[in-house]
Amino acid sequence: MSSTDIIHKIKQLEEKALAAENNMKFEKFERDKEKQRANQLEAENAKLKVENQTLKMELEVMKLRVENAQLKSGLIQPKPKPEYPIPKPAVLPQKSPGIEQQQHQQIDLFESVLSPSFEGPKISAITSPPKTPIITSPHKSPGNIIRPKSPGQQIKSPNQELANSEDFYQQQQSKPKFTMDVLKQKLETMQPKSKKAISPSQSKQQTPKLSLISANPNHIIPSAIMPNKKDCHQEGYRIIHTSQNSNMCVIACNPVISSGIVRFEGFFDNTSNFCMIGIADASVVFEPNVHPGEYKGKTLTYASSNGFLQHLSFPGLMGNAEFANREKIGCEVVMDQKPRRVHFFVEGEEQKNAVVEIPQAIRFLVCIYNPNSSFTLLKFERLQQCTAKGVNGATIMEWGKLWDNP
Repeated sequence: MSSTDIIHKIKQLEEKALAAENNMKFEKFERDKEKQRANQLEAENAKLKVENQTLKMELEVMKLRVENAQLKSGLIQPKPKPEYPIPKPAVLPQKSPGIEQQQHQQIDLFESVLSPSFEGPKISAITSPPKTPIITSPHKSPGNIIRPKSPGQQIKSPNQELANSEDFYQQQQSKPKFTMDVLKQKLETMQPKSKKAISPSQSKQQTPKLSLISANPNHIIPSAIMPNKKDCHQEGYRIIHTSQNSNMCVIACNPVISSGIVRFEGFFDNTSNFCMIGIADASVVFEPNVHPGEYKGKTLTYASSNGFLQHLSFPGLMGNAEFANREKIGCEVVMDQKPRRVHFFVEGEEQKNAVVEIPQAIRFLVCIYNPNSSFTLLKFERLQQCTAKGVNGATIMEWGKLWDNP
């Protein structure tokens, strides 16, 4: 065997070994890919379960609120307490003839005493006071007797009771029936009355009124994730920064949004013209006193001081308007359309810059750091259609890429 043949054979063996190694790597890659798919499906299943439970809770809460509103407005009557039937006396079992005769004799003795014709022993020396007359109902057994509560009270006959029940039924039928339209009209007419007069100096900075989010069936129940409860705390739909420090406080809001069109809207207060609103990838867990810009490529924020959108670059993309304390700031995501996108609003006006190709699952976020500053949530709801209609000179940026100002 020549050296050329040996070298050729060695090359063949090396090629076979390399092919086997590549096959092993490919199989491992496929296994990892399948495992990743399984984990992703499991995560999506868990999200669907959480959303299902949330929807069930929202439905139950909505039912209770509607029923409470019906009771307050008098559209329905409270449910009567259940009346339990009076138990019938037990039937005595049959006994032997001798015992039956003895029992019959005993029953006859008692019947003579309980009979209405029984006058009792006559005593001439002592007279008993008059007792309340006993009236036997003609439709009941002799054992069921009726005593009037007072001498002047009249006892209603069964025909009168039946007539009264028919009148009550007709009155109930004549009442207006409750519908969701009636409830909506009542809720729209309900307006809170102001208790204190507002001076002209305060009229420019009036706090926006909270929407009737409790009456909106598309309302999402929020749950704030606090990095450190010593820095911020939640009071209803309001996030409040402590007065003890000025630590950066980034609050993400559950639930995770992965479908539909959702709007998140509120206003900041007591900030020194620095606060932020935006979205974050659902995988992000914010740490105490850390700027959201530290999570490169995972967050998108809209800053109040300059209107910049910050994602990967700093200070960010200019073009959106600045916003001040007590101005309504909205953030709206569209998750079911391609491309997925997010739009921003100031006092209901759509802003110039928007971002597309956002992650499949996001959370809304707010950021405050001033002592005693706060954020109040006005709307967190699902919409039937996107409210963004486009703006002249709009700039559309893509998530995950560096942005340059024009």
